[in-house]
Amino acid sequence: MAPLLAVDARYREQVAQGQLHRIAPRRFNPLQEAWLPVSHTEQGGWHFTALFSNSALAHQLGMTRDWVVLHYERDGREGQCTVVTERRGPLVGQRVVRGREAECRAHHHRTHVPTCEEISATTVRALRSAAAYPGTEARIECIETHMSWVFSTQSFAYEMKKPSCTPLFDYRTLEARHQACETALELNRRLAANVYLAVVPVSADGGVLRVGGDGNVVDWLIQMRRLRSEAMLDTCIARQTVSPSQIEALMALLARFYAAAPRAGLSGPEYRRRLANELEAKRASLALPRYDLEGPLIAAAFEGPMHWLERHAQLLEARAPLVREAHGDLRPEHVCLEAEPVIIDCLDFNRDLRLLDPVSELAFLELECRRLGNDWIGRRLSEGYAQHLGDGVPEDLCAFYRSYHALMRAAIAAWHLDEPGQDLDKWRGRAETYLRLAAPAH
Repeated sequence: MAPLLAVDARYREQVAQGQLHRIAPRRFNPLQEAWLPVSHTEQGGWHFTALFSNSALAHQLGMTRDWVVLHYERDGREGQCTVVTERRGPLVGQRVVRGREAECRAHHHRTHVPTCEEISATTVRALRSAAAYPGTEARIECIETHMSWVFSTQSFAYEMKKPSCTPLFDYRTLEARHQACETALELNRRLAANVYLAVVPVSADGGVLRVGGDGNVVDWLIQMRRLRSEAMLDTCIARQTVSPSQIEALMALLARFYAAAPRAGLSGPEYRRRLANELEAKRASLALPRYDLEGPLIAAAFEGPMHWLERHAQLLEARAPLVREAHGDLRPEHVCLEAEPVIIDCLDFNRDLRLLDPVSELAFLELECRRLGNDWIGRRLSEGYAQHLGDGVPEDLCAFYRSYHALMRAAIAAWHLDEPGQDLDKWRGRAETYLRLAAPAH
């Protein structure tokens, strides 16, 4: 059992880091995109080939980035198995070999791969106390996000990665979380150098957990300068306090960032297929009966973008040389309108997801601003982009990108319905809102 799970873990780690050769599967791949990463490795005297499942069921359930098929062979003996993330029962969140759950339960018991709650409960409880921090802190604020906890003192904020495992990352080990913090620090300093200060340990000293110190390291934190909530763009939109000069300063920051960002090196057909496949995957995911979303609403939302992509293939393929390593999650709540604006919380766990046309990323920000009730910020950003980078972009391309991102966000909202304890009405309503925002594309 251990070799199978080790090969699975290594494969997903290499996928997340973009290290593997990709092939174009014949089935369920109408555009013949080379999207499927494949690895070959030796473990315990066996030769393993690992790749994501390309089965009809994996596509139907949206599990083509979770289910890993392992083919193995030694001395003429061969076999195959599928490793998945367990969604229910005592092994929920753990990787298991389908059909061999009892062996996996015994393996995880022996090796004691702890759950998220087991690892984090003591540390989170300690970091809620002011006594854990250097200096004198009157009160600690704690916010839990999907991937992290953020603890705020009067002057600083500290982010702790959850020891989670998903198809895109595995943070269950202390070493993995340390590396994730270092990566996040480096990437976020691109647009917020004076916010992201350091990676600091949580240390156990005499049984007491403290931030910093010389004791045994139990976890790692990203230390940030605390930003004023009233200066965040989403708050400013709600209060109607955003000024044109602030958006001009924001666009100047982004223009410098995009000018220096490394290019992705995608070909035109490769870029077009990438977007087409994402749309197809999200359409299949949103249509799953368990999400209980209206079929006509889904059809109307996807019709415009899919037709536009077919009719304007040359225009879209011409954008491929401009695709670069961007921020990846440019939402109003990540923009702080200080005297010198800063942008925080980039998509730090997967480079492939950060590869974007700058116009696409700005269209995403415009979409989110519109969702919050502001219609002029996006127009100013488009004008500023053209002025700074000399890239005049037709409005119908921007409209396509807005619809594309709305559909991506609709799928993300729907996926929250799979998580225990979520507000089902909230996330179903959010998914429907994004589907309606996607519909205007032509």
